[in-house]
Amino acid sequence: MLLPATAVAEAQAALKIPAALWDHIFKRPRAVVLNLTGYNAVAVGVLASPRLEHHPMQAVLTGPLMVGHVVREAAETNAVVFTRIPELYGGHEVPVTVI
Repeated sequence: MLLPATAVAEAQAALKIPAALWDHIFKRPRAVVLNLTGYNAVAVGVLASPRLEHHPMQAVLTGPLMVGHVVREAAETNAVVFTRIPELYGGHEVPVTVI
């Protein structure tokens, strides 16, 4: 069973299940989480780009997964988020400094 990390993130964002429940999936025999590496992220971006151009469902670079990733990494590294859209980063359980 192959589980792309972004698919897991999308599912968690939609389902809001307790994180411990994912253990039952991740620990299944032959379950493999496909991590999103730097080069894979670039390739995914190339594949996603036409959907943003031709079927814009949300403003570019304002997706909830992108914001969640930025908030998590900023909190983990005690970093500051520099953005032109600061309202995207408010209201999260994890407070981050936004400029």
